[in-house]
Amino acid sequence: NVMNEIFRKIYVYGDFDALEIRVERGGAGEYERSEYEIYARRSLDGSWVPALRRMSDGQKSIVALCLLTALFRTAPHRISFLILDEPIPNIDQECREAMIKAFSELKEIRQIIVATQDQRYSKLVRDAAKIWGEGYKGVVYKFTHGDNGPVINIEQP
Repeated sequence: NVMNEIFRKIYVYGDFDALEIRVERGGAGEYERSEYEIYARRSLDGSWVPALRRMSDGQKSIVALCLLTALFRTAPHRISFLILDEPIPNIDQECREAMIKAFSELKEIRQIIVATQDQRYSKLVRDAAKIWGEGYKGVVYKFTHGDNGPVINIEQP
């Protein structure tokens, strides 16, 4: 349920509306093992299709991010931050905006660090501050190379 809640917030298109993880027992020889497969439900006809074989790279990245975020939310460790390195690089601007908005609404997560070279994330952080008001504290750190070593510039919305 948690994975689907996040999926519906990030994946803004209507072709898939739910995810499901299925466990199948199998294996060759004397060892039996569990195999996990992620299925996505097509909105058009309600059929379940193997997500990793039928989806684009961007869609697969969104599925993986939703799964990891759901595991984060349901795990007992209660760490209140996420570090994402180039999250979902193969998606369009609408899904990027939905991802930032969805993460900013997660009450369990107090801080999100996104490492990226994509300048569009900076704009999303600035725009989010305008949309969500005082409760939102977005900061963009830009790292560059200077004559005497690394330079860190801070942009606050």
